[in-house]
Parts: sequence; structure tokens; C-alpha cells
Amino acid sequence: MAPVRTLKVDARAVLAGDGCLLTAGASSLLYPVALALDPRLHSWGVWFFVLGGFVVGPLVAWILHGRRVGLRATLGAVAGYAAAGVTIGVLAVLTVVGAGVAVLASVVALVWLDVDAARDLSPARRRHVRLDIARLVATATIVASSVGLTAMGEAGGERPAVLFLLGAAVVGAVVVTVADAVTRSSERRSRVQLISGA
Repeated sequence: MAPVRTLKVDARAVLAGDGCLLTAGASSLLYPVALALDPRLHSWGVWFFVLGGFVVGPLVAWILHGRRVGLRATLGAVAGYAAAGVTIGVLAVLTVVGAGVAVLASVVALVWLDVDAARDLSPARRRHVRLDIARLVATATIVASSVGLTAMGEAGGERPAVLFLLGAAVVGAVVVTVADAVTRSSERRSRVQLISGA
């Protein structure tokens, strides 16, 4: 029987999945805290706090994948936020279908990455322990936050929280994907210039 292989950390799909999972996890941790500070989420300060997950999640995913945070990656992330805004706009226009696609993709990414994380944490494997632990903690946070917000019957019902977490997942995936594309493209161009200049 062939050994089960671990997911490649440098694979684009894995980076996008981790961006999705860790951003939703960071946001699911910050959203209930923000609600406790201001139940109606009227304050700008509270919104900056809530949206902090949109920055923390992609950044943590990027770093745990061994990527450098430099000018190219930062410019790629800025472009990624712009692309994420467009993506969320398109999904909002598509409403039910868009939300369904986002939910399905998020659940598939969550299960896929958590199964890999649990497998990797077995004593025989231990490949990227910090990333695996981050995945499992993010999942636990998402589940606990979703259950807690639903039980609390948060202001306006649970739908705004669910949509917010879906938005966070989409933002995380798009930001790291675009940042990855920008950095890889820049590195390729640098190599070509170096070779042609030699």
C-alpha cells in the first residue's frame, strides 16, 4: 500500500486554502470580541478591529508557508485586496449562488487542510507542525464562534456573522493567491534578466 502523501506547502492551492482557513479563523476570533465591545458594530474603531482578521489571516498563512514579506509580496497583497473586493462584489450580485459556492469551497478547504494537518501531526510525519496547529486552531475558532454567535442570536441574527466569515475566507484566499502570483512573476522576470544579462 502506497504511503499517504502530505500536501505540498509550496503548492498554490494549499496556500490559497490556508489563506481562506486562517483568515476566517482570525476573523471568527475578532468578530465576537468586537460584538462584545459594541453590539451594533457602529464604531469605526470596532470595524477596524473586526477587519484586522482580514490582514492577520493572509499574513500568518504567508509566513507559515515560508514566504518572505517584502515589497513584492506587499504590492501583491494590495492588488489581492483589490481583487478580493471585486470577487466579493461579484459573489454579492450572484447572492444565493455566490454564497453557496463560497460556502462549499470554504468547507472543502477546511476539511482538506484539517485532514492533512491531523495526518501530519502523527509522530511519523511532523512536516510543518506550526502550520498544522494553526489550521486546527483556526477550525476550532470558526466552529466555536459560529456556535456561540448563533446561540447568542447576535444583533440581526446569525446571517451577518456567517456572511462576514465567508467574506473573510474569500479575501484570505484571493489575497495570498494574487500576492503569490505577483512574487512568482517578479522572481521569474528577475531570473530571465539575470540569465540574459550574463
